[in-house]
Amino acid sequence: MQLLQDNVPYLEASIKSTSMCTCLGIQTSVTVPMLLTFLQSWSRSRSFATSIQHMTHVYEYLHWQMVADPAAAAEVRAAFIASKLIWLPAKQNSISAQQADSVVLPDADSHPEPPRRSQVLQGQFYGAADSLFMKDHTHVIEETDATSMRVLVKFYSDDLHAFFLEQLVQSSGYPHAVSAVASTPSSITPPHFLGPDWAPLPGHKPLVSVYPSTADYIQLLTDLAAQPEPNDHIFGQAMAVLLHWSRLITTAHMPGQDVEYIQQSLYRLSLLPTLKGRWVSLADGVVIRDDEELGKAFDAQPVHFLWLSKDADPQNSR
Repeated sequence: MQLLQDNVPYLEASIKSTSMCTCLGIQTSVTVPMLLTFLQSWSRSRSFATSIQHMTHVYEYLHWQMVADPAAAAEVRAAFIASKLIWLPAKQNSISAQQADSVVLPDADSHPEPPRRSQVLQGQFYGAADSLFMKDHTHVIEETDATSMRVLVKFYSDDLHAFFLEQLVQSSGYPHAVSAVASTPSSITPPHFLGPDWAPLPGHKPLVSVYPSTADYIQLLTDLAAQPEPNDHIFGQAMAVLLHWSRLITTAHMPGQDVEYIQQSLYRLSLLPTLKGRWVSLADGVVIRDDEELGKAFDAQPVHFLWLSKDADPQNSR
């Protein structure tokens, strides 16, 4: 019941004879091939709904089968590479016009409240070609419908990190093994929850990345800037990305190539929010308004003041 839930019919009668069950074609236990077949069927269904608790049981079972049996590990890995089998609840992040006026920058030390683990929800399956991450420094990805990126930590506990990051890997021989941003800077350092010595196997790429890369965050900014009706809520999310980069740079935790990549991207692309409600690039000329009264003198001028939340300190945003 834990693995298949109500997605299969169950026999009410108790048949103790194993040979009778075999003769009638009645399954008495779940196998890896059987569960993968159901997973593939669920991923193709438009009406499939389930709970985080159910899918946790499914992935835990597959994980321990992969640990115990190399043949099962290869079968599971191949199935997840070929099909979209990582389930996540649908995003519930539509922002009303009233909410858009209230801006709270994401807190780096907190996570948004996840849905109840037993709650049955509509969702979507993801795979090797999708942008999936275990964690997000900014906490923006799961709070916006602007991007198709997803983050797993809100839904799956630390016990499944090894399954997503170590078991579900693809070698360089697979078509999606090299991502679209592989030639650009990647995640900075291994996170503490994987240990200081963790690293992907040489020639292997996890289907789920640990953190978004610098290029992924540029893509997130691009997705936010493409929204048809920019507002303070969206600008606040963009600033969360910029402030994350600022923290890494000021603490010398960002490699020089990442800094250069950010500078080039922000110079070319209009990804910086301004007080006039527009997105501009560094090439357009951007300044920080650290004096409210003096800044008003330039309201009628073609000056681009960087958007900052009401609680932000201009001196810390430089």
